[in-house]
Amino acid sequence: MFFDDITSIPKIAAKEGFSIFILPSAVIDAMNTAKKVVKTAATPKIIFPPTTIYLQPDEKNVIRVNKIRELEAEMSTKKTSQRFFVVKHAETINEAAENAALKLCEEPKENCHLVFLATDLTAFLPTILSRASVYVQRVDNPLDQPINASEETLSEARSLLKSTGRETLLLVNRWTDKKSKKERQDILKILSCTIEIAYKSYFKTGNPNFLKKVPNLITAYENIKGNGHIKLQLTAHLC
Repeated sequence: MFFDDITSIPKIAAKEGFSIFILPSAVIDAMNTAKKVVKTAATPKIIFPPTTIYLQPDEKNVIRVNKIRELEAEMSTKKTSQRFFVVKHAETINEAAENAALKLCEEPKENCHLVFLATDLTAFLPTILSRASVYVQRVDNPLDQPINASEETLSEARSLLKSTGRETLLLVNRWTDKKSKKERQDILKILSCTIEIAYKSYFKTGNPNFLKKVPNLITAYENIKGNGHIKLQLTAHLC
């Protein structure tokens, strides 16, 4: 959903176990992790509690799995007070680290709030997005960024999002036909692109119908990525 005031981020995050906030890069860069304050020309500050733990990309601009493991260890320390764990520029997280973060989402720690601050909604695995509460700053336009996919993939994804019943089955049959069979990675790209289009369309319009297919799309994506039978998974979850 959208939010307007960046100073409200701590208050919003306090209601969630895991949240992702899409913000301009300059706002994230302005956060001084030593002072726990964000200062911009537009808004004076964002204040997380003094005990907040911050994680940010390394010198190669990547968040790696070892940092997520360190975060997990910190979160496992039992404390009665509410604690915040803020990941700056979370869009730079690599796949191994993202999978490790997924475990934190699946096994939430009591009184812990994991917060991703990122510039790009599309940088995350569908499994991460399905478990997070996602917030996009209304004054920013990250949703207008072009989708990183070929025209063919975009076309197939749009067709999948619009299709119902028999139309979806015809798509699946075409993709898995022996003569024009698509590779596993091609199917995964189509599913990922469809999920991305659905999320962007929802955030732009507020129409919940765009999200109806997302849970099944994510399930199909996960199972096919895990080497599940492509046609069976697509038919079972999308048709």
